Amino acid sequence: QYGSSNAAKMKTLYREGLKRRYGSLMQIISGVHFNFSFPETFWDALYGEQDEQARQDSKSDAYFALIRNYYRFGWMIPYFFGASPALC
Repeated sequence: QYGSSNAAKMKTLYREGLKRRYGSLMQIISGVHFNFSFPETFWDALYGEQDEQARQDSKSDAYFALIRNYYRFGWMIPYFFGASPALC
């Protein structure tokens, strides 16, 4: 519930429509965004020396694997960082 104003009611109605169309789980997953990347030294250690296209393909495959496994391992993020004094 976003409140009682017209805009808030429209947001609530929109979310209810998404829930009916795609299901609650899909709505939750689509609302989670992480913006991070690994340094090139990480990819060097993981894959060794590669040409530019092979490196890009390897990185894409690895990031998509992370996305596919988010639901299985997503609980680790709040577990490891939820009580961390280093992160807000």
